[in-house]
Amino acid sequence: MKPFGNPVRVERRAIPPREPILLRLPFPPAVDGLFLYVAGRGRVPSEAYAAWRAIAADAILRAKPRRISGAVEITMIFRDRAGRCSLDSLPKACLEILVAKGLIEAGDARIVRRLTLQWGEATGATIEIRKLDDANANGRSGGGRVWMACRR
Repeated sequence: MKPFGNPVRVERRAIPPREPILLRLPFPPAVDGLFLYVAGRGRVPSEAYAAWRAIAADAILRAKPRRISGAVEITMIFRDRAGRCSLDSLPKACLEILVAKGLIEAGDARIVRRLTLQWGEATGATIEIRKLDDANANGRSGGGRVWMACRR
């Protein structure tokens, strides 16, 4: 009996890193406006949050992003708005929609290892998700070596 040959040519080389996921979502509601307390029902999503989730879910579906498993680094750039808005109250809604749509596994510390927030030029919120390699996922860089740069 003749053994089956493999007609597929195997190429051994390093797999290049994947491009990050880039999403453009509407400006999210602040964390204190996401839920309302309703007697007899407990916490329920506010109308503004439900409307934002529907629009953001549609934007994610139109972008057709892939899922990233494992540790990630997320950068969120929010449109600089006039008025008082705290930057740290904005990422909660964005992280919840990323998890709900399956782009990342969870919004906790074992998955989201680095989260960068900033004001900038965006139509609402621009979100970039990058997969972290194993060395960076554990809080290390450079294969366990610590590098420090000093400027005088």
